[in-house]
Amino acid sequence: MLQRSRLLLLLDEAHFLLSAAERTRTAPELIDWVDTALCNHRVPVALVCTPQLVLRMARHEHQAGWNADQWRGRVKRFCVLPEVFSSQDLRAVARKLLPGGDKDTIDYIVGYALSCKLQMPAVVDSIDEARLLAQRDGRDVVTFEDVESAIANYCAPSSAAMLQTFGGARAAKRSRKNAAAPAAEAVQDTAPERATRPASMQPRSAGLPSGRRQMPAAELATAP
Repeated sequence: MLQRSRLLLLLDEAHFLLSAAERTRTAPELIDWVDTALCNHRVPVALVCTPQLVLRMARHEHQAGWNADQWRGRVKRFCVLPEVFSSQDLRAVARKLLPGGDKDTIDYIVGYALSCKLQMPAVVDSIDEARLLAQRDGRDVVTFEDVESAIANYCAPSSAAMLQTFGGARAAKRSRKNAAAPAAEAVQDTAPERATRPASMQPRSAGLPSGRRQMPAAELATAP
């Protein structure tokens, strides 16, 4: 059907087309399928992936003798996406998911997302939770108060708990590594106790604003 219709096939998380095993002795069959069944028949394909694709592809080249140039030769456009979303990107997604939201509501969602480590999921989750609150009250329209309540009571506490939990796990792993090192090296590498958790893993939802006309601090710098 794809060969007849020429519809574009978009494959998200395309790094899963290759084996995740540390050792592999076979060619990546799904990538070869994309090459032969789609590209050879001029079916438009877009692959969205993480840098894991490059690592896994190199593993197949070195361990299985697979010729990755067959795939590279079929790539017409290669684009590296930015690692950090802009406020414009977040605002566009928020407006798409919440088309009836007013400026205050959209700004509040974007401000909260900019204060989070996982920014795009923060936009999606806050709108999903706000919509559930509206539906619980028998309403179809999501209000500013729904968004504010969803972030304050569900999204922010959940995000903070997750970051604290995984940050604690990383700190514990680093402590065990330092304990196994020679004493002299441990003296040099041990950080102050309050710095054992990376700053990026600290809960960042503290100080969430309340009130209709306030926005999270991160948004104040980017609001038009």
